[in-house]
Amino acid sequence: MIDAVQEFLSLFDESAPANQRVQERLCEALVRLLLAYHASNDVAPASDLQPPTASYNDARGLVQRLFPDLGPYGWSGPEERPGSEVMAGDAVDDLADIYNDLRGVVWLRENAGPEDALWHFRHGYRCHWGRHLLNLRSYLHWRLYDN
Repeated sequence: MIDAVQEFLSLFDESAPANQRVQERLCEALVRLLLAYHASNDVAPASDLQPPTASYNDARGLVQRLFPDLGPYGWSGPEERPGSEVMAGDAVDDLADIYNDLRGVVWLRENAGPEDALWHFRHGYRCHWGRHLLNLRSYLHWRLYDN
């Protein structure tokens, strides 16, 4: 799990805006995160430590600088509701949220231990960044291959 997290976070160490190859690496990293979640087992955290609150604005600014071509996209939920409308997603928001949550996983690994990091990773996937990942991955696929 930690290798997939670090691979994803390493994409944000770049200094230049992402080219197509970096965007393909982002798609691959998102898939590896998904696979890491499904390959891991539930654990209980060993402590009640929480990672420090990260700045959303800083993360959003980093994403906008590195991935300037990303933007809003449409998506819809699986519910069959008559008259339901397409909702709007934001790829920059998705990446900023995933980035901040996964930085918390690394912080917990270093400061609390592997159980806390894995618990935070799995809980975050189920409760927050997993939906961001799935919607973003679909959007990126469309941009890279179907457009």
